[in-house]
Amino acid sequence: MHKLGICHRDLKPENFLLLGNGPLEESILKIIDFGLSRRCQPGEVLQTTVGTLAYVAPEVLKQAYSTPCDLWRGGVLMSVLLSGSVPFEGDDKEMTRKARKGSYSLEGSEWEPVSERAKIFIRRLLLVDPSLRPSAAQAVEDKWIKELCDDGAGATLGLLGPLG
Repeated sequence: MHKLGICHRDLKPENFLLLGNGPLEESILKIIDFGLSRRCQPGEVLQTTVGTLAYVAPEVLKQAYSTPCDLWRGGVLMSVLLSGSVPFEGDDKEMTRKARKGSYSLEGSEWEPVSERAKIFIRRLLLVDPSLRPSAAQAVEDKWIKELCDDGAGATLGLLGPLG
């Protein structure tokens, strides 16, 4: 998606679907709902504040962002999938304050079964400074992701290209 110059801007659990209803390990995960997406060339700065607040990156709130905002959303998404809750909880004002500061915790009973490698990956995605976050290409090369996909299932991570 980013290689094609597209910034999704609204990644969240509801915007992912499994293609088919076979076994999970044989299914392909697809990103859907490109209604808020925007073409974004390297170096271009987007300014419109869009997306679901619980997943919004600090730079989107500042109205100066690019594709790294999707990686932040990926960090929030991983937090939801692994712990059952968003890292920036509260009312709209509180969520916004916490996201701007990068104030969250990966501690507590819900995080006990989660590996340290997974937590490190989430922390990398939730860096307040977007220039310090990995790119999408770098994120799929993360040690934790590689360990999950060591059977060659990388194609299911969308590495086949625009139609893969």
